[in-house]
Amino acid sequence: MMNQQNGELRGYALLTVEPGAERRFFSGLYDIPEVKDTYFIVDGYEYLVTVKGKGPEDLAEIMMHKIRTLPGIERMATYIEGRHLHLA
Repeated sequence: MMNQQNGELRGYALLTVEPGAERRFFSGLYDIPEVKDTYFIVDGYEYLVTVKGKGPEDLAEIMMHKIRTLPGIERMATYIEGRHLHLA
């Protein structure tokens, strides 16, 4: 959910990195200031990356133009936190 104090929104990226490309990938990933956490996971994807941005458009820009372009990414799925959903 959106952080009420500073208006930040969270996004998540599930990533699989090519074998042998981890060093180049993480070197670039850690240069992105919006990246807050990285977790190693098992089953399906290898890493879960938490990103913070100013809103959905900002997160989409970070995911598509900063993270997705890093070397060594085989596969990537992104999730951007949403606001409240109202179902009729």
